[in-house]
Order: sequence, then structure tokens, then C-alpha cells
Amino acid sequence: MWAFDLTFGLALALAGYVLLTPARRRWTVLLGGLLLASPGLRWLMTVFGFPIRLQLSAWVVALLQCLRTDAQANGNLIRLNGTDFAVDPACMGLQMTGMSALAGLFLVIHLENRTRTRLAVGWLLLVAVGIAALILLTNLLRILTLVLFRIAPDDPLHDVVGLVCLAVYLLAPVSFGLRGLYARFGNPLPPDSELAWQRLALLYGFMALAGFGVVHRSQPDAPVRVSVPDGYTEKQVEGGFRQYSKLGLLVYVKPLRTAYSAEHSPTVCWRGSGYEFGAIQEKKIGGRRVYMGSLQRGCERLYTAWWFTNGAHRTTGQLDFRWRMLRGEPAFALINVTASRPDALAKAVRVWY
Repeated sequence: MWAFDLTFGLALALAGYVLLTPARRRWTVLLGGLLLASPGLRWLMTVFGFPIRLQLSAWVVALLQCLRTDAQANGNLIRLNGTDFAVDPACMGLQMTGMSALAGLFLVIHLENRTRTRLAVGWLLLVAVGIAALILLTNLLRILTLVLFRIAPDDPLHDVVGLVCLAVYLLAPVSFGLRGLYARFGNPLPPDSELAWQRLALLYGFMALAGFGVVHRSQPDAPVRVSVPDGYTEKQVEGGFRQYSKLGLLVYVKPLRTAYSAEHSPTVCWRGSGYEFGAIQEKKIGGRRVYMGSLQRGCERLYTAWWFTNGAHRTTGQLDFRWRMLRGEPAFALINVTASRPDALAKAVRVWY
């Protein structure tokens, strides 16, 4: 069944507002640039969403410990007095990131229309950084509130807390701060300038050419070479992935086509198979750094680990392997090892790493 995407609806509403107001003189082309960049923005959220959730969990636990509570962080799982709370990608606060950014952009454009002034590009960049920082702060305080008051995701108060935090910690300070900036640093809007439009068109063309250069440079010349231990049965699966199976063990090798491609994270793929993730954390097994998590589907429980490798270098760092690919190093692949027992998983990681 088709479901309405609220963020997409708000984006359409913002576009309509821009086209129907004097802001179109300046913002139509700028919003067009954001539209061109939207795949990159989505890529950033996909790539860095998981590390951000881990960092938010650590910060929330640090604040809880300052309040002298019995709190611990186990990857993306927060335990407070024996009760677990998972910072999941489906959490309302993290899903509202796009809505928050659109709301901040609307306030900027609305104030420009109302005051007939504009901020310099430097100030707009500072506003963007400030909104991003407030989005993180809003999510941090929202999670802290939910954990302290033990509000479950299926509780109606869960969404209410998210909306209140959005209004109090993001919209109110952004609105107040922008009014002060436009009153003090706003410059009168100049008449339309054909030269400005031409410069923007040249900028978009330059960005496109630079993007093609990055794409060409980050295309792998050869598939990732992985040493396969004895006793595994190989199977080619959809998407160019390879599956290796053995009694009690399942291994996926998922090549990354480019430095900017979003990897097929186990946190997404296993959920698509009906499993729920428990604690996810970065661990060392025999001195080897990997991500680890537990999987639950009904009474079935599995244990999984993953990392990135190009045969010569192994890492869990997103920036690490992507930067290496941009510099022309061999392509990387995600290695995901899953076992039915923790000891079997640790042994398999040592063999495959």
C-alpha cells in the first residue's frame, strides 16, 4: 500500500512557496543545486547514520552517568537500571532530520521575503552548521528523555516527545537567531542579475565535471580478492554478491562498486530477512577490529560480525576505505560473517579476517 512521505510532501510545499513568492529570484537556482546534491546528502545519511547512532548512545550514557544512574552503552543499545533502549534508525528523531532541515530552510526564505534583505553566503553557511548542530542536540535530548522516562517506541508519548523536542530545541532557537541575524546583518536584495545566474550555471557544470572525475577514479578495475577457507560452499546471489556457507556459518562478500556507494549494511539486509538487531558495537577479536551484533527472529538467535577489506587492508572505518578507493587503491568489499554461536563466530572471524 502506498504511504505518504511527509518529508517529500514538505519539500514540495517549500518548492511551491519559493515559486509563488519573490524568493524565486534567488532561491529557485539554489534549491535546484540542493536537488542535484540530494543523492549525495542521502548517501551521507546512509553512510554515517550508524556511527552517529553509536555516538549518540555514548553521549546519552555519559549524561545519564553524570546523573548518577546505572547506565551503560553496548553499541547502539542503552541499558538503564536493567532496561534496554535501542537507538534504531527507525527512531522518530533520526527520521525527522530531513524535516528539520526543511523547516530551517523555510525560516531563512520566509525571513528574506518578509524583510526584503538577504544574508551573505558566509552567514548562510554558519546558519547551516548551526542547524546541523541543533539537530544533533535535539536528538540527543529526545533520546535522553525517552530513556529517563522509559517511553517505549509503541507508546503515543514517543512521537509527542519528538515533536516537543523539535519545537523547543530546534525551531524556537533557529527562529529567534535568524531574526537577529537578518535585523543586524541583512543586506537589501539587489535587482536580478543575469551574471549571477550565469555564474551559478557554470558552478553546476563544474560540479558535474568534478563528479564525473570522482566517479571514474573510484571505479574498481578488478573484483575484490578474498581468500576463502576450505569447506565452504560458494553461491552467487543477487547484486553481484557471493555467499559462502558451512554448517552453522554463513558468510557474505559484498563488493563496493565506487568510493561513494552506500554499502549493503547488515543492519539493513538482515532486517529485510525478518531479523531484529540487538546490541551493535565495535569490538576486537584476536586484535582484529570488527562490528558485532546479535540477531533475533522468533526463537532463533544468531550472531554476526562485519568489516571492510580489499585483500591488503582491513578496516571498520567508512572514511578510511572510501579515501583509499579515491586515491586509486583496490576496491573494497564488506565481509559479513554470521554464526549460530558466539564462539563459532569468533573462530570464523579469525579465519576470514
